[in-house]
Amino acid sequence: MTDNIEQHRKYLLGFMKEFGLNSNKWAKIANISEGTLRAYLVGRSQNISLDTLYKLAGAISVPVIELIEETSSAINEVNFYKSVVEIDQLLEKKKMEISPENRAKLYLSWYRVLNSLKGESQELNSLLKDLIDLKLD
Repeated sequence: MTDNIEQHRKYLLGFMKEFGLNSNKWAKIANISEGTLRAYLVGRSQNISLDTLYKLAGAISVPVIELIEETSSAINEVNFYKSVVEIDQLLEKKKMEISPENRAKLYLSWYRVLNSLKGESQELNSLLKDLIDLKLD
């Protein structure tokens, strides 16, 4: 896990370089504490919250998924777009209106669920979807 965290730190540092930012500047435009960002980037903290990543992504106008995945090849675009379609269909079926930020969180969460179930039986996938439908009723 530490290797993944270190890889993610390097990935975020790459974004900083690409956008000509330092931690102070990025934190300021993202409206987060520079200490929070710096602690993660230098290894004093092992965690960075999803909320912080949303703010960092918004500050540089990129989708949050780009800050979460370590490399662009790490994301399975087919599964991600499948998750977007499934979430949109479910929200339409339930006639639910949610904010764009919460919609993005749902997309990302469902994508992670789909990836965690790779290779699992179709029955397990179907059961999970049924449980989610019950929870939203």
